[in-house]
Amino acid sequence: MAVIGSLGEVIFEVSSQRVRTFDDMTRNGSSRWVTHDIHRNKPIPEFVGPGLEEISLSIQLKASLGVDPEAELKTLRTKRDTGQRDLLVIGNKPVSTSQWVTESVSEQHKNYDGRGRLVSVNVELRLKEYPKKAGS
Repeated sequence: MAVIGSLGEVIFEVSSQRVRTFDDMTRNGSSRWVTHDIHRNKPIPEFVGPGLEEISLSIQLKASLGVDPEAELKTLRTKRDTGQRDLLVIGNKPVSTSQWVTESVSEQHKNYDGRGRLVSVNVELRLKEYPKKAGS
């Protein structure tokens, strides 16, 4: 088994029994600024600090690749709905010193079997940085 990374208890892996990976990871970050109005002059921007980073990634969950799409979706929805904080690890190292919360889970249900069971779904996860408290 080759472990690619993890988001808490969700292990991204490739083996002869299971394929649970992600594609199209995008990481966005920005700085925070406030603008002060100056009478009869242009406003002056002031840098106040870094903003929170966001990550999005796509996951294909297919029964034919050894995963249970319904169970996987339940885990991801629980992360979103409880505000669970997780470490995101890729290639045996954390993506940052911060933890990450699952901000949204978008599901595109692709296929169901003859009994109405979900067998293939594309998932788009949006994660938001949850930084350590200042001074910790």
